[in-house]
Amino acid sequence: MKKSGLYILVFTVLVGLCSFDNVKIAADKANSYIKYTLSHPLHESVGVSKDFICNAYYDNVSKSLSKIAIAATVASFDSQNSSRDSHALEVLEAIKYPKVTFVSSSITENGNDVVLKGELNFHGVKKEMTINATQVKNSKELTLKGTFKVSLDKHKVEKPSMMGASVDDNLVMDFVINFNL
Repeated sequence: MKKSGLYILVFTVLVGLCSFDNVKIAADKANSYIKYTLSHPLHESVGVSKDFICNAYYDNVSKSLSKIAIAATVASFDSQNSSRDSHALEVLEAIKYPKVTFVSSSITENGNDVVLKGELNFHGVKKEMTINATQVKNSKELTLKGTFKVSLDKHKVEKPSMMGASVDDNLVMDFVINFNL
C-alpha cells in the first residue's frame, strides 16, 4: 500500500472513532456554584465557590452528557468569614493540596435523574465516588443539581475542633452547574 493510501486509511479510521456530535461544553460560572456545609455541635459553616472549572462532553444526538470533569481550588471557597477560611486552608493543607477534582468514568441518565460515577481527588486522596444528581435541560441549557458527602477521615483531613468537640466527619457538598448548549 502506498503511503498516501495508508494515510487515508488511518484518517478514515480516526474520523470513524471520533464523534463530531460529541461536543465539549463548559460550565457557565455566573449561574453555577459548588457549596460545602460543615457541621459542628455549636454551629454550621458554609462556603461557596463560583470560581471553578467544569468541562463536559455533550452528545447532540442522544442529548446527554458523556463525560464531566470538575476542578476547584480550595482557596476559592468563601464562607464570609476570613478567619474561618484561613483556618480551613491550614487544615486542608491548601499549599500542598491546592485543588479538588472529580472526573467521571461513567454517566447514566434515567429521565431527569443522573448518576455520575468517577474519581474524587481531595486532600491528595483519590476515592471512587457515585454522585446522584438531577438535570433540567432544554434546547439551550442543561443544569445539574446534586448533593453528596465527603468523609474527612477517609481523605485524611484532621477534623477541626472547638470547645472539645470536633466537626462532623461528613462534609456535605451541594452543586448547581449550568451549561449553555
